[in-house]
Amino acid sequence: MLQPLKHPPPVDPTGREVRAFVRVRDEVTRMPHFLAHYRALGVNRFVIADNGSTDGTVALLAGEPDVHLFTVEGSYREARGGQDWLDWLLDQYGAGNWCLVLDADELLFYPEIESTPLRDLCDALEREEAEALACMLLDLYGAQPVAESEYTIGQPFLEACPWFDEAPYWRTPSDTCPYHEIYGGVRQRVFYPQWQKPDLTLRLTERLYNLGHRLPPIRRNTRIQSWRTKRPPNLAKVPLVRWQRGRRYLASTHKISPVRLSTGSGLLLHFKFLGDFRPKAAREAQRREYFDGASEYRRYTSVLEAAPDLSLWHPASTRLEDSRQLCALGLMTAPPRLPSPSRIRGERPVHA
Repeated sequence: MLQPLKHPPPVDPTGREVRAFVRVRDEVTRMPHFLAHYRALGVNRFVIADNGSTDGTVALLAGEPDVHLFTVEGSYREARGGQDWLDWLLDQYGAGNWCLVLDADELLFYPEIESTPLRDLCDALEREEAEALACMLLDLYGAQPVAESEYTIGQPFLEACPWFDEAPYWRTPSDTCPYHEIYGGVRQRVFYPQWQKPDLTLRLTERLYNLGHRLPPIRRNTRIQSWRTKRPPNLAKVPLVRWQRGRRYLASTHKISPVRLSTGSGLLLHFKFLGDFRPKAAREAQRREYFDGASEYRRYTSVLEAAPDLSLWHPASTRLEDSRQLCALGLMTAPPRLPSPSRIRGERPVHA
């Protein structure tokens, strides 16, 4: 059960506040810059569920005036990756507001972010009569080997991890909102290399699996599930939503009950590969609280043990410059009612 460690958020009668909802466990390294990034964008309040941190995260957050902190015991896995906790908090403190639903290693990035406050983006979505903005996770990494990655608390994440894979990414249809899944990027290239250029056997077995997965007896059969070649992580997410009571996330923030999506899209810059990645991956592989018994983290750990000097950088890596670069690459698209840069007075740089 969620217990408020500080006073809960007040009701916002105007509906103009933008609120961020976050689940954390041992994220004292990331929280200072995470909060700074979203404050610079214009987030008014942070509603945070802490699940058993022991590294100083609770003490840090308890001292922040715009943070409303809840603690929760119990299994992250049994709470659907902590999503049950956030759905409850969203119903209680987010209904009627634009809400960001995030992990501590995710920074929202959108077209013209350098000069467009988050509230202006939400207003543009409302003019479009959209209820949500779909995003793709874009993994960022450093040039040095993972084991040598260095990060100083409070440092902008992009200073430590400015590189990304601009291609390939591939999209498959889904029956659940946002009605697609996205795969690719550095985690596919390094940790799931068989998916970079899937051979005929892999394509055929995946096709047969997708057809059979529509049948409940097959979908529920764990033995059949175990035969499937593990896919890389789904990069599609819906992190920005105008919340209504009863709305639910269905698979972390990768899937959500039906909402009207903007025709534009954004990115979640994903900073998994900071200096604490290797010990964190080993810890989560052992805890097995993540999806599928933390098979993703077990894969990370296995690859890193086999290649202690592993570097994610390669000659085709691209250094992130700004939002216009990412739009030009086709990785995100401006919502149609977003104010043009010429209509925005002054530029306020936002650093990831």
